[in-house]
Amino acid sequence: MTKKQLMYLGIGAVTFALLPLPYGYYMLLRVFMCGLLAYLAYSAIEQGHTPIAWLCGIAAVIYNPIVPAHLGREVWSIINIGTIGLLGYTSHSFSISANALEKAEESQGE
Repeated sequence: MTKKQLMYLGIGAVTFALLPLPYGYYMLLRVFMCGLLAYLAYSAIEQGHTPIAWLCGIAAVIYNPIVPAHLGREVWSIINIGTIGLLGYTSHSFSISANALEKAEESQGE
């Protein structure tokens, strides 16, 4: 699975979490999102996207399942909407970086 596909899966999972679901779904979501956001933070650091790395890192801490943040449903809805925006922006930002890298490699090959 590519990084972009993982981000779209994360967007779908967090969007689905806006519905009233059993508690088990939200615990599974925490595990998945913490891992995904930590991976994206690491990838952002490698690509030189420091602000995105910080945002993904902070979001990973919020979603961490080990020391969970017990927040109300309304607060989690706001966090989920913000996460959707972050993943969408990150997906777009990584796409631009990948396209720029491909163009640079093509120009070096000529």
